[in-house]
Amino acid sequence: MFDIENVNNTNYLSLIKTMQEKDKIILEKSKEDEDSLLFSSFENGFESIDYILLEPRTAFATPVKYFQNLYINTEKWPFIWRHNSTRAIGFKKSNIFLISKHMYADESGFSHYLFLKFSKDEIKVQKDLNLSLSFDGDKEVFDLKTGETKKIYIQFNFIQKPFHKTQKQRAQHTAMYKNAYRGGNITQAASKFEDYIVTVPHFSPHPYLLLNGFEKLGFEKRSDMQKAVFDYLLTKL
Repeated sequence: MFDIENVNNTNYLSLIKTMQEKDKIILEKSKEDEDSLLFSSFENGFESIDYILLEPRTAFATPVKYFQNLYINTEKWPFIWRHNSTRAIGFKKSNIFLISKHMYADESGFSHYLFLKFSKDEIKVQKDLNLSLSFDGDKEVFDLKTGETKKIYIQFNFIQKPFHKTQKQRAQHTAMYKNAYRGGNITQAASKFEDYIVTVPHFSPHPYLLLNGFEKLGFEKRSDMQKAVFDYLLTKL
C-alpha cells in the first residue's frame, strides 16, 4: 500500500511540491541571517521530492519534543515542532535522503535547513527487534550561504521500534504519559487527530500523507497506516 503509484492517488505530492516552492522563498530570505545554518548535497539546495517522507519521531511525541535527535558539528539541532518544520527521510532507488528544516518562532526564516543525499552504503542499518538507520561521520555539502563546498560532521541514529499504540484515554493514567506531558492536555500529542498515542520511538508518514491520504491508500484508520511503516521500512532496507 506504501508504493508511489498508490500515493499518486492522493494530494501528497502536490502538497510537497507547494511546500518546496515556499521553501525556496524562505531559504533565500534565510541566507541574509548570519546565524542560520543552511547546507545541502545540492548546489541550489533542492531536488524534487517525489517519494514518501517518513519523520523520525520520539515516543509520546509532543510539539516541544517531537523529532529524534540530529547533530551537526556536535551541536544538537532543534527537535521541536513548528509550522513548516520537518525532519524526515525518504528512499529513491539506491539512495536515502534526509531533510531537516526548522523555522524561527516568528517565522522570519529557517534557523537551519539541511537536505542531504546518501547512498545506502553510507547508512548503517540494523534490523533485529528494532530497526535503526544511523550515520556518524563527515559529509561534503554545499554551504548555501556562500556557495562553497565544505565538510560537516553529521550524527544521527533514527529508531523504529515495533509499533505499539495506547488509547489516549487509557494513556492519561500511565506514568509515562504523565512524565511526557506533565499534566498537559492530551491534545498536545502529535497524533492529536487520532485516538492513539505512539509510545515508542518511530517513523511516521509525513502529515501530508498521514492526515490526508490514509483512506486512499487502503487504510481504515491512521493508526493502521502508522503500523504499516515497519514493514515498509523492511522493504527499503
